[in-house]
Amino acid sequence: MKLTKQQLKQIIKEELEKVLSERGFGEGEPAKDEFSKKREVYLEEDADDYSTEKLSNGLIRIRKKDSGLVGLYNQDGSYKSGDLRLSKDKVNKLVGIKEKKLTKPEKKEKEKIVTGMKKNKGDFEERYPGRGEEVMYATATKMAKKK
Repeated sequence: MKLTKQQLKQIIKEELEKVLSERGFGEGEPAKDEFSKKREVYLEEDADDYSTEKLSNGLIRIRKKDSGLVGLYNQDGSYKSGDLRLSKDKVNKLVGIKEKKLTKPEKKEKEKIVTGMKKNKGDFEERYPGRGEEVMYATATKMAKKK
């Protein structure tokens, strides 16, 4: 039996709703246990599930269409306030914000910084197990952009 992506999403959504309602996540139902109260569950939605609006004060308002939840976000996509809390990446994807590309001088500066940081690569690995190199490059990129 072959399923389309949309059919699979619908089946998963229905199953999740069934399980969540059993654990007290249904609309209007109080959570039945401490685990349920603390647990946050997110389903992956499409961009069509949200409406976005740029406000005059520079903030971005995102409203989830089916639930009416609203969140305010800064221009860089970071969370400001509201009931709807999305990741910075998701906000940027919804609003269409793209990160600035590094210029050639910034790329050279980044490489110089990385070369200097490689001496302390072990320290990054210790602080960020499995992600040390990734964090090192991200830090170097951020430092290069500031200069």
